[in-house]
Amino acid sequence: HARLQEFGAGLLKESRPNFLYLSPHQRYNITMYHFLSVCLWLAMIAELSHSLPQSAPPQQRSVVSLSNQTVVFKRGEGGYYCIKIPSLVATAEGTLIAFGEGRMISCSDFTWTDLIYKRSTDGGKTWGPLTILYSNSSAESGENNVIGNAAPVVLRDTHRILMPFCRNNLQVLLTYSDDDGVSWSQPVNVSDVVHPSWSCYMGATYIP
Repeated sequence: HARLQEFGAGLLKESRPNFLYLSPHQRYNITMYHFLSVCLWLAMIAELSHSLPQSAPPQQRSVVSLSNQTVVFKRGEGGYYCIKIPSLVATAEGTLIAFGEGRMISCSDFTWTDLIYKRSTDGGKTWGPLTILYSNSSAESGENNVIGNAAPVVLRDTHRILMPFCRNNLQVLLTYSDDDGVSWSQPVNVSDVVHPSWSCYMGATYIP
């Protein structure tokens, strides 16, 4: 679709496996829901891996290791009741950008939710201020919309950062940054480019 090509030209020109090693540390009660969510994601990743090229040589693999713990978002920050659904991307300049859903009134999936982010230019040791990438709620009008399910990706050829996200889990919007995540374009609604029988879920991904 022409509108998607404008944002993501060259996105699928090449691909290679990337490995993310996680070391879980329990801080809160873990419920069966959490385990089922992990299983769902693993199943989705396994299904996706069948469409990727064969594994690259070890020297070409990108490995991210999580060791030292750093608090990026904390409850109450920015006036948000809680911050959930985090995602992380490393830019071509080596900057880390962490995204999350800032939930204003409660931790409910249906409360006022803004798409927020922070940037780190020292490998995650320190982080800049919490910034709102997109909000579509208003205290004056009483309108509460859920903005989230961020799925950031960096294009290899242009280094543009694409950011698809959801509005009320019914619409998919797309924005981008060409200055390492400092500023973002006005989001464009791209819901009309997908099959009408599909529905959106986690990470602004469509699941038939």
